[in-house]
Amino acid sequence: VMEVPLYELDRATVLNNLTSVYVPPVREETMLYHRFETLRRVIATLRGPNGCPWDRKQTHESLKRYLLEETYELFEAIDENDDEHMVEELGDVLLQVMLHAQIGEDEGMFSIDD
Repeated sequence: VMEVPLYELDRATVLNNLTSVYVPPVREETMLYHRFETLRRVIATLRGPNGCPWDRKQTHESLKRYLLEETYELFEAIDENDDEHMVEELGDVLLQVMLHAQIGEDEGMFSIDD
């Protein structure tokens, strides 16, 4: 038996048809923070009745300028070939997408699943 960190599985280990991989269940809640479902729940909470007043009052129209701004910042990071900046800006664009999707769901028009 050989233990290998999951992120190194495709780099440091020789795999073949006899290889078995066991990934134990996550026991620490903080490890789940990087799951899409967690992000979706956070956005729904922010827009919910007890959520953030700023987030609750946003509309597709009011968020347009933020989506445009974050997109241009992502373009800049791409043009500069700056990976760290790209990661940051992709997170900002994702936040905008999630907010628009939650608004769509709140209004009964569409959801992120669509």
